[in-house]
Amino acid sequence: MPNPRVLNRRQQRAQRIFRFAAGLAARYRRKRARQILHLLQPRGVRLLLDVGAGWGGFWTGLQDRMGSLKVIGLDVRRPDRLTPGRFVVADALHLPFRDRSADCVVCNSVLEHVGAFPAQLELAREIRRVARRLYLVQVPAMDFPIEPHLMLPFVQYLPQHVRRSLHRFLYGFDPGDIHLLRRRAVQELFPDAAIDEERICFLTKSFTARGEPEPDDASISRPAPRTERPGADGRRIVPGGTRR
Repeated sequence: MPNPRVLNRRQQRAQRIFRFAAGLAARYRRKRARQILHLLQPRGVRLLLDVGAGWGGFWTGLQDRMGSLKVIGLDVRRPDRLTPGRFVVADALHLPFRDRSADCVVCNSVLEHVGAFPAQLELAREIRRVARRLYLVQVPAMDFPIEPHLMLPFVQYLPQHVRRSLHRFLYGFDPGDIHLLRRRAVQELFPDAAIDEERICFLTKSFTARGEPEPDDASISRPAPRTERPGADGRRIVPGGTRR
């Protein structure tokens, strides 16, 4: 049986590596957020839906650049702390908003967590359905040498159960199944989008699908349920969800 002290030292080292990598990832997120705001300015975007927002840290420090832009955060559970703005508790695969009700939909590092390709396709359809002018969906690249959740090289090619066990051993919690994507799969999910690549030392770290939805694309529309309250403007509450 392994010595608990040895296990504790291993986890401490893993946590230090994780914190270092998380700090580096935060720098890239801030850079990505600034790029998004730069894209939004000429398009007159006033209402942005952030799918998988967590506590809203993606926008931290950028409030002075956001002007009149309103951000609604959405996640499956309410976090302990929140940045200023509205928040919706809902399932990303069934967004509680009408077609074309948000000027822009942003989704960062969420697509790989929702399940295998059929679930990813459902999320992609929902994002494209709700976005009116623009959507931006970022996902880590499958073939980048460092797996972004375990922060270890090439472990993304191991079976799911092995990766989950390794994550529990190193970090003390189970992240669930993670399905990273290659460029072709991202393009298949978002056929009307341009695919941008974020690179480190000539290696593709992540992909961002950047699309402007077609207003008459009936393939991604769905009728709103009678119990659904209209709009992504935060003025009303949908059943099963709360807003702030």
